[in-house]
Parts: sequence; structure tokens; C-alpha cells
Amino acid sequence: DYSQLANVNYEIKVNVKLVGKYVAIRGDEILGFSEDKGKLIEEMKRKGYKRKDFSILYVKYKA
Repeated sequence: DYSQLANVNYEIKVNVKLVGKYVAIRGDEILGFSEDKGKLIEEMKRKGYKRKDFSILYVKYKA
């Protein structure tokens, strides 16, 4: 279902605090974000998520 992906892309695009960060997502829900991918994965594990439960995107600044 690509409609969920479109929603995630829009949400990330308008959320400036996520630029330059790794973002953990599940469906159209943002679970967490960090400048360090390893720290993000550890934080998600602390919150009880397994690695297969979420995807990680890097939000790059594009002028």
C-alpha cells in the first residue's frame, strides 16, 4: 500500500527537526530519531521494538 509511504514522506519533508537524522518508522508512525544510527537502534530496543518491527530512513538536507 503506497499511500502509507506517501504519508510518511510528506510528514518527514515538513518536519525540519528530522533533517540530518536517522528516523525509525513503522507504517506511517515515527517511532524515534537520532543523529547516530546505532544509538537509534539501541533506543528502539529499549522501547521494546525488535529490529524487524521498524525501518530506518536517513533524512538528508536537500537545498
